[in-house]
Amino acid sequence: EQVRFPDEEKVTSAILRVVEEGERVVYVLTGHGEYSLEETGQRSLGRMASELAGLGVLVKTLNLAELKAVPGDAAAVIVAGPYKDFLPHELEILDKYFETGGRLFMAYEPLAQENNFDTWMVERTGIGIKRGIIVDETGFIALGNPVMVMALEYEDHPISRGVVQSTVMPMAGALSTDGRAEAFPLALTSDRSILKTDISPGEEINLEFVPEQDQLGPFVV
Repeated sequence: EQVRFPDEEKVTSAILRVVEEGERVVYVLTGHGEYSLEETGQRSLGRMASELAGLGVLVKTLNLAELKAVPGDAAAVIVAGPYKDFLPHELEILDKYFETGGRLFMAYEPLAQENNFDTWMVERTGIGIKRGIIVDETGFIALGNPVMVMALEYEDHPISRGVVQSTVMPMAGALSTDGRAEAFPLALTSDRSILKTDISPGEEINLEFVPEQDQLGPFVV
C-alpha cells in the first residue's frame, strides 16, 4: 500500500476540480494572517500558485478591505488559515459572493483561536472545525508519530474518486456539520483516532483518551 503526504500539488488538483473550464482566475484572501503567496516556508502558497500557473490558472491576492465586491472574474476564492477577525463589510462581501454561487476553498489551522470567519462559515454552511489535534494509533504504528493522521477511507465523490492511496496529514483537525446544508465528507480517519482538545502549540501530547475532554473517531478531515 502506498502512503502519500499532502502537498501543494494535491491542493492544486482539488482547486482545479472546483474551477470550471474557461474560468481561470483564482484569488487568495489576505489581510487576516492567512497563508501567503509571498511568504516562504510552511505558510507559503508559492508552489501552489506556480502549479496553477503552469496549468493556465492565474492566482492573485485579494484584500476585501479595499473592495466592494469579489471581482467578477473570480473562479474561486481561497481562504487559507485566517487568524484575525474579518471586518463586517468583508463578511458582507463574502455573503453576496456565496449567495450568488461563488466558490470558496477553505483551509483551517486546527489550533488557531476561533475568529468571526469561523462563525460566518457555520452560520452560512453549517460546516465548522472542531478545535484540537487528531492523534491516530494507525499513524503511530506506520510512521512512528501519532500526529501523522492517516485518511484510510474516501467517499465516492468526483473530487476523491480514483484516490486509492492512504493520505497522511500532519497536525490535522476535524470538521463538523450541523446538517443545515448538504455536506459530503471526502476523507475519514480510522475509528482508533482521537481528537485531543486540551493541548496548545508546542505542548507535549498525552496520547491517552480522556473522556471529559477528548472525542473518538472516525473524523472527517
